[in-house]
Amino acid sequence: ALVQNPWKAENIYKTIRANAPDLLGAQEVEGHHWDVAANIGNDFTVVGDGTAGIAIMYRTSQLTLLENGLEKIYEQDQWGQRYVQWAHMKSNADGRAIDVFNTHLCVCGGSDLLKSARRVAEVIAMHRSSPDSLVVLTGDFNVFPGFEQSDAIKYLKGEIENTLVPLQDTFRIADPNGNGNTFGEAGKIDYVFTNVGRGVGGAWIDRTWYGEASDHFPIAADVS
Repeated sequence: ALVQNPWKAENIYKTIRANAPDLLGAQEVEGHHWDVAANIGNDFTVVGDGTAGIAIMYRTSQLTLLENGLEKIYEQDQWGQRYVQWAHMKSNADGRAIDVFNTHLCVCGGSDLLKSARRVAEVIAMHRSSPDSLVVLTGDFNVFPGFEQSDAIKYLKGEIENTLVPLQDTFRIADPNGNGNTFGEAGKIDYVFTNVGRGVGGAWIDRTWYGEASDHFPIAADVS
């Protein structure tokens, strides 16, 4: 939307502003990460350089960045190298540690997506700042084989195998039986995860029409 159809950009900004995040994990920003940050709030800034189209953005009034980096994911598709972006942050309000991870997995088969999910979990375990930190994982997981019942999602949630850092899908904590589709009516491929046991004050998929924008619905969660 930002490159091939730049007229959609303002609708994307409207969508983000309406959901008022303090922390944003974005995919397919295609070199426009600073443009997005500049248009969604006065105090937003960007983590990293937008490698592979992924970007973490945050309000400097709410959060402080301590450290950040990238790790490769080995499974690829026609769009090339995939990564997990990570950032250690702290809350300006209470100083708590927040470890943020953002990714965009390949358009692949179920076995490759499971391998990628294992790698994501490995990166979380490698770069978690402390055992009691709040972990936030955002991403487009492209789990078309099975959606919420895909092995990749089950693995991240600790439902199969020995997951390194079991996570919970914030939307399903808030709304166990609601419509989870995030890519039109195709199914749920986009997620905001936190580590198991963290508070979820609310989570939602915004299907409001702000004008033609992304082909994904924006998703959000209030976590603690």
